[in-house]
Amino acid sequence: MMVHVSSGAVAPLSIMALEQIEQAQPNPDAALIAKCERFCVTNAEWDRLYHGGQTLDTDSLAGENVRLMDEIAALRAQSAAGRNAKLKAVQALWPSGLGEGFELVQSVVDDFRAAG
Repeated sequence: MMVHVSSGAVAPLSIMALEQIEQAQPNPDAALIAKCERFCVTNAEWDRLYHGGQTLDTDSLAGENVRLMDEIAALRAQSAAGRNAKLKAVQALWPSGLGEGFELVQSVVDDFRAAG
């Protein structure tokens, strides 16, 4: 991105200026990110209750988790922040790994994160 300066010349924006512009812009994935964050919280709470033997208390959380998973899956991430939020939600499902083949899944996750 280039910017016109008072002299009429065109100069490239600095990284800091680009970051400030980006922060001022509303994130197109704000709703997706919020849903992913909520899913991570409710999923951790479900795990805590379930593994603590409070299985009856997990029913409402399980329902909310299923609803959030469906909503998250239906939204397409439009930004790196949105993609990263979806990846965190996936990782929240299997914090200990998927067993065989998890290394491949983790590699894909790591690649997306590294790409920004």
